[in-house]
Amino acid sequence: MANIDFTGFPNRIIAVASEYEKRTNRRVGLLEVQTLPEAGNARGGLFLENCIATIKIRKDLSATQRFETICHEMLHLELSLRGYPMLEVNLVNDKNACDLTAHLESLLQHILIMPVEQTEFGYDPYVVELGVAQSVHDSIVQTPYFGSLENPDWQFLYSGFGVAYARIFVLAQSSPIIPALTNFFNKPEMSLSLQIGSSIRELAITQNLNRPKSYISTVQDILNSHIRGNEINGIKRVKLGTPCWS
Repeated sequence: MANIDFTGFPNRIIAVASEYEKRTNRRVGLLEVQTLPEAGNARGGLFLENCIATIKIRKDLSATQRFETICHEMLHLELSLRGYPMLEVNLVNDKNACDLTAHLESLLQHILIMPVEQTEFGYDPYVVELGVAQSVHDSIVQTPYFGSLENPDWQFLYSGFGVAYARIFVLAQSSPIIPALTNFFNKPEMSLSLQIGSSIRELAITQNLNRPKSYISTVQDILNSHIRGNEINGIKRVKLGTPCWS
């Protein structure tokens, strides 16, 4: 693993790297990998282990994509330095919980990150979300059958669908799959997901997320109000983690 050379990066990114180094006496690490299954095979991901930051990026990225991906992940690190907590799952093999937290974190953090990329750095970050939207849509519509809402695990899955719906409609508004997604969520069996997704979508675009306390409040509102299957057998499947920095 190498350290990132931030020469030529935007001043804001250099400042984030400097702040991280000041707080940890470490430099941000970079690991190039073939694939990123833990991040939905996205271009890259920020990984904080014991508050030590590593950015993983795919080896097949062009120089431009590499630059944009590192900028993007450094903005995630900036949020962490400001005290934004991560969401955690109690059981690593709880796929429904992992999927839900991934979409929820992406939605809430990308609302803050993407405008910075577009206005300050001059590239269009929403292009990446179009690919994510298509992948999420394909995954949802291929669900083989729908279970009873009396089953907490199915409640959780429907809630995850709702979060994915909100993510697409907030971050990928120009996606060509929007009409098909709308038709799919208008099916009777998707009524709960549509209700959850619409509420989260509205909450995400109207809530002030610029301060950690507001962010925490928003996440708690979403989990407590909408995800009825969050607690099973006394174990919280999704919880707020302790932020590395406050």
